[in-house]
Amino acid sequence: MMVECSSPELKLIADVVAASQVVTIRYRGRLYRYIVNPISTGLTVIEPKVLRAIVKAILDRVDIRDVDYILTFEAMGIHIATALSLEVNIPVVIAKKRDYTGNMIPIYRGEGAETLYLHPEIRGSKVIIVDSIISNGTTISRAIKVLEENNVTIKDIIVVIERLDREGVKKVKNETGYDVKSLVKISVSDKVEIVSC
Repeated sequence: MMVECSSPELKLIADVVAASQVVTIRYRGRLYRYIVNPISTGLTVIEPKVLRAIVKAILDRVDIRDVDYILTFEAMGIHIATALSLEVNIPVVIAKKRDYTGNMIPIYRGEGAETLYLHPEIRGSKVIIVDSIISNGTTISRAIKVLEENNVTIKDIIVVIERLDREGVKKVKNETGYDVKSLVKISVSDKVEIVSC
């Protein structure tokens, strides 16, 4: 099925995502269909034109004014948040996989998942959450709860790829009340199908 994208930037992003390789891996004790592409896995080269397209598409969908930080998660949101930061001159805060200082704020993501840690400087700030992909929504849902506990105002949430088959956007909305915007919606079986862009 051919899907029409609403801009050249989204078409480029959708083409990159559509070319994803689908591999089955064991993750947290279960078999999982994982997509391999430059945007969400970093296992292949990501071209500057793709990053520029992602930044333009994000800025077309979110209001970045009055934001203190762009928040992302280690590791596969870093390149997107950095490219966005360079365009809008807003600092990036990365939820890291290690507490390097001993005083970072933990985000417990559940059984079998690594805990992520936020720098305490984020308390009381205004953020936009940016990530490469949303699957089941656990990371974003748990992050929202921790951010709210630390008086962080979440101005917007956007991801490049939304896996419709994993229903993460729906889960985040049900658990937190927040909407997650996405640039490209996909379904994953033996291949990646672009549902909308």
